[in-house]
Amino acid sequence: MHTRHTLTLILLLFAGLFLSTNVLADDDSSSSDDDSSSHDADNPLHGTMEHVGKSFARLDRAFRGEPVRAQTRQYVIVAETMLKHLEAATNMTPARIRALPVGQRKNAAAAYSKDIRATTETTRKLVTALKTGNLKAAAALIKVLKQQRRAGHDKYQEEDEE
Repeated sequence: MHTRHTLTLILLLFAGLFLSTNVLADDDSSSSDDDSSSHDADNPLHGTMEHVGKSFARLDRAFRGEPVRAQTRQYVIVAETMLKHLEAATNMTPARIRALPVGQRKNAAAAYSKDIRATTETTRKLVTALKTGNLKAAAALIKVLKQQRRAGHDKYQEEDEE
C-alpha cells in the first residue's frame, strides 16, 4: 500500500513538472503557427520581432507571480532565444523608417539603432541574472523590457503590424 502511494505521488510530481514546463518548453524558432510568412519576406524585422514577442510573453507570464526557481534553466533558454533574435534585429531597419523621406531616414535609423541596442543590452543582463539565479533582478529587468517594448512599438511599428 505504501509503495502504491509513493508511486502515485511520483507520477503526480512528474505530471506537474511536465505541465509547468510546457509554457516555456517551445523554441520560438520552430513555431509553425506563424501566418505572417508572406509579410516577413517584405519586412524581415517583423518576423524577427514576432519571435522576440513570443519569448518575452513567456517570460512575462512566468514572472507575473512568483517565478519557480526549478524552472530557471527554462527561463534562461527562453531569454537566450529572445537575445538571439534581438541581436539579429540590430542589423535590420523597421519598415516605418524605410518609408520615411530619404532626408529623415538617417536620424530615425540612428534612434532605432540606439533603442534596439539598449533593449538587447537589457536582455543580455536578463540572461546573466537568470544564469546566476537572481530571479529578483530578472523580474526587475522584465519590467524594464516591457517599457522598452512599448516604447519601441510606439516609435517603430507600423500601424498594421499590431
